[in-house]
Amino acid sequence: MSLEVRTVRGAADRRRFVRFPRAVYRNDPLWAEPLLLERKQFIHPRKHPFFRHGRAEHFLARRGKELVGRITAAEDPRFNELHETRVGTFGLFECFDDAEAATALIERAAQWSRERGLEMLRGPIDYSTNYPLGTLIEGFESTPALLLNYNPRYYPRLLEGAGLRKVKDLYTFRYHTDQGVPERWRRLAERARVRSGVVIRPVHVRDLGEELVRIERVYSRAWEKNWGAVPMTHAEFAHMGREIKPLVREGLVLLAEIEGEAVGFSLTLPDLNPVLKQIGGRLFPLGWVRLLRALRSGTGIHGIRTLVLGVLEGYRRRGITELLILATIEGGLANDLLDCEMGWTLEDNELITRSIESLGGKRIRTYRIYERVL
Repeated sequence: MSLEVRTVRGAADRRRFVRFPRAVYRNDPLWAEPLLLERKQFIHPRKHPFFRHGRAEHFLARRGKELVGRITAAEDPRFNELHETRVGTFGLFECFDDAEAATALIERAAQWSRERGLEMLRGPIDYSTNYPLGTLIEGFESTPALLLNYNPRYYPRLLEGAGLRKVKDLYTFRYHTDQGVPERWRRLAERARVRSGVVIRPVHVRDLGEELVRIERVYSRAWEKNWGAVPMTHAEFAHMGREIKPLVREGLVLLAEIEGEAVGFSLTLPDLNPVLKQIGGRLFPLGWVRLLRALRSGTGIHGIRTLVLGVLEGYRRRGITELLILATIEGGLANDLLDCEMGWTLEDNELITRSIESLGGKRIRTYRIYERVL
């Protein structure tokens, strides 16, 4: 039967788009389905703040009456202005093991990008590097932590078959908070605390709005020179704050301050994926009860994920990164959350990689970003 790639139009198509991954992962016990309600809002042009400055379009591939794949094409003008590039991205890619369908989806994203005068297609990137990204190429043995991508083993083959080539790898690391901290590492961290005068403190959940203002100032500057980085808009940051507020545990979101000024922060959240597996993406009729119980009591949650850890450029190499990691471990222990997945980090960020590995962290997953000249 002939293959057709069509643009998503209206609520029924959006519903098909967000539900399609169920067909791909139907028999995969490692997949944790995200909340369908959140996914619908993520792709809705009137409900997600990315669309206030960026553009995106979603596509479904059909062979006859059967859906066989999906993809999103996007452009972030702020990224292109900052980096003086003409890059379009593709993301939310899901497909059966079907080379023809995968190539057609990539070609549709490339066509969309060319029509807007863009010169490079890069991905998987869901809008920008502030959102989930990358194709898993190593580390299929366990379920990734919250907000990390997971995909079948055949995805790299499909993407490379569509003419895409590696541009950057990303790593995640695992550390068990109860395995202890090497005494030498702890001494170095304490020496750094005295030398720099830095204070590591937990974010006050009751004042999360004000605390997010401090965090946003650091976030908008700490990664500005990193590969692929673009600061969130204020609207995106506020949206993110509302989404993570129910997940914040005392002692896991941290600020590094010198003389009262924020110079770094880390964001660590409980790993909800085991609970998401149980409710299968549905909040109704009883999914919300399980989710609320898990958030209040920790039932079914045994791990954490450090999503972000950054220090302003002028304050790096002073031990502040190590102090944030140490405080994160202590926060995990205090919350009885023992399994910590850290990342992602860029493959060439040797400073953070050395810090994590010297602590005893082990690299467990590799994600790949691809690109293709248009």
